[in-house]
Amino acid sequence: MIPIQLNFPDGRTKNFLLPTGFDQLSQEQYLATIAIIKQAEREPSKQWMLLIVLAKMSIPDIELLNAVQRIELLSTLEFIYDFEKLPSKCMIKKVHVTTKRHGLVSLFGPGDVFKHLSFAEFIMAEGKLEKFEKTQSVDALDQLCGILYRPAAKDRKNQADKRQPYQEGMVEYFAEFFQQVDPDVKWAILMNYYGAKNMLPKMYKLVFPEPKKEEGEKPIKPKTRKSVSLSWLKTLSTMAERDVTKFKSIEAMPAHTVLFNLNETILQNPVK
Repeated sequence: MIPIQLNFPDGRTKNFLLPTGFDQLSQEQYLATIAIIKQAEREPSKQWMLLIVLAKMSIPDIELLNAVQRIELLSTLEFIYDFEKLPSKCMIKKVHVTTKRHGLVSLFGPGDVFKHLSFAEFIMAEGKLEKFEKTQSVDALDQLCGILYRPAAKDRKNQADKRQPYQEGMVEYFAEFFQQVDPDVKWAILMNYYGAKNMLPKMYKLVFPEPKKEEGEKPIKPKTRKSVSLSWLKTLSTMAERDVTKFKSIEAMPAHTVLFNLNETILQNPVK
């Protein structure tokens, strides 16, 4: 957080604190911020609401600011518009949904840098993300959210990961919960997922290598893989030594365990 002092035309002086990263926001602030960004795409004037949410400024205070002060304040919040600075920690701990069948249901998230995701969940999530990016399908986004967020299991209430165990056949069922969720909340979950993914190349550099470049040149943009999810399935098959009886045990492993072992394997067996 950085302190900001504003001098108003009427002689008053006020002090505010402005965040410098998503990790300094509460869940409510994060959700409100994403909603404002989406609104500002259609109505640019809406971006001034960020000062109300993040700096806790009042509307009368904002109205007293001149154009230069407003722009300078918004420029301080540049991290909001930087894709590389999206949050990796789980910003939305749980989502509340009211359904006709179950009443109020709490859906719990996957933890910071999706630490609670199994490798099977990660593969499925990547597949749904890929579909959403290609088609902008609301169903695909609902399914991605339904993979990441699930109701608590009775025997897991005291565990860090409270979610019901992942089952591939239940993805569409849990996706139905998100048909009742505000689109901005689903977009916030998507942005949080991207933020977590941004951390993977830093944690597992050999699994997610940077594009090669010639000296003095910019990095070469990597070729788009035909299918991200298919690539992960091939990775699963290789790790299981093409023995289908080993698939389930590897799928059940935490995604980070699999990625760590992949990174170590590549380190010990470099490509010549």
